[in-house]
Amino acid sequence: MSPTQRKLIVTFSIHSLLAVILLIIIQLSDFDVWVSNQFFIPESNQFLLQKYANVGTHFHDLSKIFFIFIGMIFWYISLTHFFKKEWFIKKSTLKKINFISIMSILIPIIILVIRDTSLSHCPRDLTIFGGYYEYFKLLNIGASGLTPGHCNPSSHAASFVWLLAVPWVFTSGVIRLRYYLLTLLFAILMSSVQISRGAHFLSHILWSAWIASLIITLCYDIYFRE
Repeated sequence: MSPTQRKLIVTFSIHSLLAVILLIIIQLSDFDVWVSNQFFIPESNQFLLQKYANVGTHFHDLSKIFFIFIGMIFWYISLTHFFKKEWFIKKSTLKKINFISIMSILIPIIILVIRDTSLSHCPRDLTIFGGYYEYFKLLNIGASGLTPGHCNPSSHAASFVWLLAVPWVFTSGVIRLRYYLLTLLFAILMSSVQISRGAHFLSHILWSAWIASLIITLCYDIYFRE
């Protein structure tokens, strides 16, 4: 077995374990509902940033646009070197930038495709939060007879979770883990505006992060294989 194959097996095993842990938490607790309840206002039957819609919309749109712009910077550097062959950046560094550029596109696309096949509805569409659909936990949705809700994983989080590729390619060892976790926390916090709008459960955001992490680490082991 080659070193790359061993890395792929370890990476997939770790993420499989994380997926099982997340599924257990979602299935055996009401943590998702509890978190969303902190932003729900029963008197108005709305979520906090549903009531103050302009604030939620501006934060949602501007943050997404800003990080799309960041992704475009990586692509600008990659394409400039590809077409002009001006190697003002070391080839090893450019390879890392190219990897991040690919992740900035690949991850959102995969998350969007999965979301568009999802049966999960957004919190504000559920009867427990004044909507029209019954709430079912993830493993019970398939037997629920619900029409597709197209809400899980979070497509908004896809604008941020690709950033996990940055610390993964530019650092190593303990420092990599530290900055990876900090970037993960940042991505979750930036995505949490959707919880306060009733547009996602926390688990929807965590699934986006899990998908991004799986893609980045697997692709990294292949792209930078020894």
